[in-house]
Order: sequence, then structure tokens, then C-alpha cells
Amino acid sequence: MLELTERGQAEADKLAAAWKAWLMGELRDWLAAHEVSPAQASEVEAALGRITLRLVREAEAGRAPAVTAAAGAATGASAGEA
Repeated sequence: MLELTERGQAEADKLAAAWKAWLMGELRDWLAAHEVSPAQASEVEAALGRITLRLVREAEAGRAPAVTAAAGAATGASAGEA
């Protein structure tokens, strides 16, 4: 499991917030056209927050095997060895 430093977590949080802000901007016209209430818009924004957080976590998890493989290569161990 990849663990982020405090600074790394802050950067990941910034990335998730930026994705959420971008997505909400992209959806703004659609939400208005469909007469979405402020409460519904808040629900959409919360859902996008969860989605972007999950994307960041999946991206972090996706890098973990590469880090492990790179460490194994540096020590001469194969990816299948524990």
C-alpha cells in the first residue's frame, strides 16, 4: 500500500479538488438546463467529490506495483518474489 506524506496528501487533496471544480464547471449548464435544485446540485457536487477522491486513490494504488517492481529490480529480485 502506498502511503503519502502529509505534503503528498495535501497535493492529492488539491488534485481531487481541482478535478471536482472542473467537473462542476462542465456540468453547470447541464444542471441549469435540467432545473436542478440547489439541494440536488449539492448532492451532485458531493458525489463528484467522492468520485474524484476515488480516482486519486486508484491512481495512487496503480503506482504501488510499479514502485514495488522498481525496488525489486534495484535489489535484483523479480516481481514475483516476496
